[in-house]
Amino acid sequence: PNARHYKEGTITGGISTLDPYLHTYLGIQLAEPLFINVRQTAEISNINDDARRLYPGLDLKLRLFEENKYRPEISLGLQSAIGHKRMAGEYIAFSKRYKKFDFTAGLGWGRYGSANHFKNPLKSISNHFDKARPLDGEMPNTPNNWFTGEHIGLFAGLEYFTPINGL
Repeated sequence: PNARHYKEGTITGGISTLDPYLHTYLGIQLAEPLFINVRQTAEISNINDDARRLYPGLDLKLRLFEENKYRPEISLGLQSAIGHKRMAGEYIAFSKRYKKFDFTAGLGWGRYGSANHFKNPLKSISNHFDKARPLDGEMPNTPNNWFTGEHIGLFAGLEYFTPINGL
């Protein structure tokens, strides 16, 4: 899900693919600032074949601050917070609307940090965040892995709202 939130009680579901993965998910906006998503990812290049591997995950997104005139919305997210390490990553996202545009940028750890843009800034707070972060393996992702690793990555996005309602 993007940095914006749905109306409380909204249930979403879907399927997406980007070779070699097929993702299916079901999510709910549990409370105004909290979105929870259950995801199953299959490693598969052809939907007619059996999946080589399955990677389950529980994703969470918590809005920390609502957007106002001067401040962007700030959200904290955990992908595969509890689940397989292959898809696991954490992020902090900043989103700001301007007229018909919605700008988002943020910092990512784990799978999101694999671009190695910068050293992990949380290492200065505690050596816990400096520990090695395996991005795969058979052990599940746990809170002990969150926001760890030597590096972080940057991301950004732009959304445009057309004058056509619903498009």
